[in-house]
Amino acid sequence: MGVVGDNKVAWDEEINALITLLVDIRANSLADADMAGVLKTKPKENISSLLSKLNNTTIVRVVIPDLIHDSLVASNATDWENAWLTGQVGANDVNSKEDWEAEFTELANVISSFNTLGDMGSLDVMAKTGDTYDVDLTVLKGALLSMNNGRIFKLQPMGGILEDALDGVGIAGVAVTSYPANQAGWTTEIDKIFEMIAKMREVGTLDTSAIKTKAANTGAMLNLMKGTTMLGGTVFDEVIDSFIMRTDYYKSASNPDGIFDDQYLTDMKSWSQYDWEGELVLVGEYNLESDTQEGRMIDQMATSALLLPLIADEANKHIARVNEELLDAFKSLAPQLDLLDDDEVLERAQTTTWEREIRALEAVIDQIDAGTDPGDYALDADDKTDSTGEYKTIGWYICEVINDLSN
Repeated sequence: MGVVGDNKVAWDEEINALITLLVDIRANSLADADMAGVLKTKPKENISSLLSKLNNTTIVRVVIPDLIHDSLVASNATDWENAWLTGQVGANDVNSKEDWEAEFTELANVISSFNTLGDMGSLDVMAKTGDTYDVDLTVLKGALLSMNNGRIFKLQPMGGILEDALDGVGIAGVAVTSYPANQAGWTTEIDKIFEMIAKMREVGTLDTSAIKTKAANTGAMLNLMKGTTMLGGTVFDEVIDSFIMRTDYYKSASNPDGIFDDQYLTDMKSWSQYDWEGELVLVGEYNLESDTQEGRMIDQMATSALLLPLIADEANKHIARVNEELLDAFKSLAPQLDLLDDDEVLERAQTTTWEREIRALEAVIDQIDAGTDPGDYALDADDKTDSTGEYKTIGWYICEVINDLSN
């Protein structure tokens, strides 16, 4: 117990403070209850008022740290206790009235939030009961911001919440080890994290459908994630690797039709350098069920950092097909087209465009299949060159070569 000054005035003040406290305790029905357990069920204004009146006493205020600790025990929230609080629990000295008074407004919001949030040791922000999420993100965010505005709590247990959230969308085994260094950093981090979690709820499981049907939302969520302290950097690299490997886009022995293999995953890091919203929209348009991509898709691949490493292979599939048709039709006289390197493929994407190039090549194949005689090969005007007339299409070039065979 605290020690009251040895004079009448001090005792008069203490008696008045105790009476005021007792009235508040009775008004909140705490006289015959487990105060630590019941306290969180009261409105935050009542909690703040009660703590302030408790703090105004000398004899009883020393129980404040233990009361707060017991309240955290009741909510399974002791992992969130900071050394500032635990250093005052039990027989330890209690900080000044002024120190504690500065904590009560934010502390009251935290304690009140526990009643809505429930067990703080097992929060799962992705868990649902029916169509309703179990955790109210607005309440949780408000509680964490209040924690950050005081000295009673530490926020590192947020890392565990995020690990569980990732596990809830299929990304298991990620460990959070980096945290903001100061209060301002935590405020920014909390804002980003909760915007990210809201997007994560819209996306659901991170698998093929997250790209095929929810690319924009998934990309927006990943862009938010890469900008956080806790989930950015090498942790983000782990998340993306795991995500890709869960999709049909991952190329492996069991999925040879995929397009991103292990070497690709290594070569493309760090994953934080990409705009995921734009990239996933383009990846989602890639046709995994087709042996070749349409010309429009190859043109889009030229604008995608994730798909660019695949562009030459895709363009050359069409050229190789024409070469096979030529060889079958003209035997030893068959002209052959050279395969293109990355730079040549990109140049055509920016000039003649692959939409035009492949349309022209298909027209050539149609004429070969129809048995067209050399000298009679032709293309529509728009399929011969780019819009300026400066760049000739591959299809028109091979038409000219075939026509020369008639001479």
